[in-house]
Amino acid sequence: MKYLTILVLAIVVLASGCVGQYSSDTTSDTYDTQTPESPDTQTPESPGPQLPEEDLRSMAVAGDTVSLRECDPYPKVLKIAEGEKIKFQNPDTVQHRIFLEGDSYRIEGGSYLEIIAEFPYAREIYNYHCDDIQNAGYIIVE
Repeated sequence: MKYLTILVLAIVVLASGCVGQYSSDTTSDTYDTQTPESPDTQTPESPGPQLPEEDLRSMAVAGDTVSLRECDPYPKVLKIAEGEKIKFQNPDTVQHRIFLEGDSYRIEGGSYLEIIAEFPYAREIYNYHCDDIQNAGYIIVE
């Protein structure tokens, strides 16, 4: 009987510990439109470009605007001069979140976000994530 009591107590303790680890509460995240000057600093680590540099350069489109329809950016690779403004447009009705160089920005549906192409490594290839999509697109700063 003593072993049965210990077993039941162990199961209760383990079960109560597991329940607390897997919370589905999504209300802690606020959905405010943020400007580039006040990014959300809780961002995932960027794994860096996943395509060879030659492929990225051959896919690059010169311009200043990226459309994020369903987090499938067009162009996939944007080429822009250092110091120029990049405009991320969200034509969808839902909000998207961009993760770029350690910062995250929320873009409400039907709106846009402008950031200046001034990143830590200056002229380089940078990747960004859109919502849960890693390496959704790339920016080549020249």
